[in-house]
Amino acid sequence: MEFGDANNVAMVYACVRLLSESVASLPVRLLRITPQGRVQEIVDPLYHLLAVAPNPETTSFVYWETVAFHLSLTGNSYSEIERSQDGRPVALWPWNPRLTRALRMPNGDLKYETQSISF
Repeated sequence: MEFGDANNVAMVYACVRLLSESVASLPVRLLRITPQGRVQEIVDPLYHLLAVAPNPETTSFVYWETVAFHLSLTGNSYSEIERSQDGRPVALWPWNPRLTRALRMPNGDLKYETQSISF
């Protein structure tokens, strides 16, 4: 079989799907480090975004499956953090890593640019 053969593509997809679904099924724990040790946070709004619903259109399972899928196939995963007016995170939106790039700014900060696909 040559690289690019349909069987290879199907095999890669099956492996990445198995890995992504396995990662997505893991429990999410948000821990806060205190002087007494680690404390699990379940009331924190960030916990809801990570463990229940990252945005109004996506379940936690689908979000983490997408993150793992992107990481497996491209080595990167990007998500936009949507914030409220007071700066609190209110949603996480995955970006397509093939359409996203990191740019190093003159001051050393990273800036991310992404493109959208119109249908």
